[in-house]
Amino acid sequence: MKSGDLLVESSSCKQSEQLLSITKFGDIPIAVSAHVSLNYTRGVMSSDEFLMVSDAEFVSELEAQEGSRLAARRITLKRDGQTILTRRVILTFDTLVLPKKISTGYISCDIRPYIPHPVRCFKCQRFGHTKTTCHGSSALCSRCSEPEHEETICKNPENCFDCKGNHTSYSKTFPNGN
Repeated sequence: MKSGDLLVESSSCKQSEQLLSITKFGDIPIAVSAHVSLNYTRGVMSSDEFLMVSDAEFVSELEAQEGSRLAARRITLKRDGQTILTRRVILTFDTLVLPKKISTGYISCDIRPYIPHPVRCFKCQRFGHTKTTCHGSSALCSRCSEPEHEETICKNPENCFDCKGNHTSYSKTFPNGN
């Protein structure tokens, strides 16, 4: 890896446990840890029955039943400065295979894969990195893709930096499906 770390893929839970217990490689002390993002799956469930249940209550109930949950986070919306709870909850599992459904009490909910929005740089308006790691020379307006001004004061016509289409760089109706 770029950082100099070594990534080792195991083929079983037993092998993973053995690798995690290693503290030395020959005479060299080492630190072994599970990869931060490769050892879990995320899914979304949707149910009106859980609208008034907190994320912590949701997690503790499901962990008691299934034993494999890591986190739950309700998707919220902001309208007129107020946070509105939705019926959707993002579930993080410490398994490599996403469960098809979960059950609690008499309620069974389907789980579908969670696909997050792509990461967008607010400096160069491109996707795949953030402002802090951007190598672009100057900040571009997200509305017209021109340098040296902000979208809030922009009166220029909309122009996408990526495809040169007549829409903003952050448009949800990007014609190429991005």
